Parts: sequence; C-alpha cells; structure tokens
Amino acid sequence: MSLTNKLSVLSIAVITATLFGCGTEEPEGSVGSTGKQVVATPGSIDRAPSVWLRFNDNAAGDIIMQDVYIPAKGLTPYTYYSVLNWNAGMEGGGYAGIQDHPDGRNFIFSLWDPSNGELITAPYQGAGTKVENFGGEGTGLKSWNFELGWQPDHWYTLVAKVWQKDGHTQFGYWSMDKETGIWTHIVTMDYPVENVYFNSNT
Repeated sequence: MSLTNKLSVLSIAVITATLFGCGTEEPEGSVGSTGKQVVATPGSIDRAPSVWLRFNDNAAGDIIMQDVYIPAKGLTPYTYYSVLNWNAGMEGGGYAGIQDHPDGRNFIFSLWDPSNGELITAPYQGAGTKVENFGGEGTGLKSWNFELGWQPDHWYTLVAKVWQKDGHTQFGYWSMDKETGIWTHIVTMDYPVENVYFNSNT
C-alpha cells in the first residue's frame, strides 16, 4: 500500500473515530447497540467533529500542506478548522484554515505582526479575498475569502509557502479542490522581515 493510500486510510479512520466522540456515545442518526436510531437532545452536541494532529517537523522549511474534510453530519456554525499552524510565538507566526461562518464558508489566512513593528501588506489578493488588520489574541493581518467557498463531504488541500523578495519574506496561501484538481491562489502577504521560514511543529 502506498504512503498516500495509508494516509487516506488514516484520515478516514480519524474522522470516523472523531464522529463517534462528539458529545454522545454514538453520533446523531446512527444506529445504537439497541438497534434503534440515536437522536441527540438539543444542546448535547455543541461542537463539530475535529481532531488535533501535531507533526514533529520542526526543521526550517518553505512549504507546509495538509488535507481537510468536513463531514456533512458534523457541520456546526461558527466552527473554525485551523488546518495549518506555524511559528506560534515566533517571527512569522500564523495559521490558515476554513470556517463555517454565518456569512458563508470561509477560507482564512492570518499572520501575527513582526517584532520590528512594521506593517504586513497583501500585494496579491485572489478573487473574493479581503484583508484587514485583526486584534484580540495578538495583532496582525488576516485574509478572508467567502467567494471561493467549500463544501462538506469534500476533500481540500491547503498549502502555505514562503519565499524571499527584496529583504522581506512572502507568505502565499493556496487551496486545491481535490474533486476538480483546480488550484486557487487566495493571498500573498508581504512580511517585512527577511529569511523567515516554517520553523516549528505544524
């Protein structure tokens, strides 16, 4: 069995196991040990199925990539699936993922401000991508894209890449719809510090 097939089997096993651990013994709508359909009481399931994986890849690199799949039975409004996370508390820290937002199904990419106090800019914004500063849990620049959208029961590949330009580090964010094979460049952010790479576990 190839590595790709092994990872696909592992992903499906993790998702299945997660569905069975979302606030009830068995997921709503499944058939329980009594042979009767399990129906969750209102409010007993208040979160979407999710799993946390920390990859021990803390060597400097210029690209990170992860697949994400949200089962339709697990859709929960407001839930953010943080698919890519890197350099928390370090220079060039950020995160990317998707969200089931009240305004639509959103692709998110964010970077925390650099230690030198200079501003992050977004020289490239794909169709439908909006950028704005954020605050609260630190400050930085975030991008949102509701126009691209995502669907449940569907695989997506998210990619973040860094490269150097004019003494700054560029961070790019892409999504690939695995059903169509189409890649979308969502945003590129200009981070005003040179030689920043993905240096932490992801």
